[in-house]
Amino acid sequence: MGTKQGSYVEIAADKLAEWLCKDPDLYWTVDGDPQLSGMLSFPCPGDELADALRRIGKPLLVFDREDRFQGRGTPVSSSDLDSLVEEKELDARVLQLRWEDSDIEWILIEDEETSESEDEETSESTSHAPRSSSSSSVSSSRAAPDSVSDETSSDGGAS
Repeated sequence: MGTKQGSYVEIAADKLAEWLCKDPDLYWTVDGDPQLSGMLSFPCPGDELADALRRIGKPLLVFDREDRFQGRGTPVSSSDLDSLVEEKELDARVLQLRWEDSDIEWILIEDEETSESEDEETSESTSHAPRSSSSSSVSSSRAAPDSVSDETSSDGGAS
């Protein structure tokens, strides 16, 4: 079986974005797409990648290795993507994609390591929550000198 089995199914960019936003804290890497690589630094959070996909707004083709949807260009929804994900080394989820108007294939890879390290950093920063209340008092104390300087400049111009 030397031939490539499977076919491509179509998904709207906003549907792929919707799928990525189901867990916006996951980080993703794109390998092989010059358009997204020019817009984002990878790995990046799913919500950032979703925003870029929505801005581009073009349909994508997802490789269906097992031909589950039996037909090139068959439209799929975000709920269908889980069945198209391939598990690669280290259990990373991978989708093989291309833009509908392009022959360049690229892959979307879940970056579990970055997701986990970012999650740990977020947990650590939320444990320092009392600091955020003191920062609001700092910002309100900064407002007073600014208003004083505004009054001084308006009085200075009137005299």
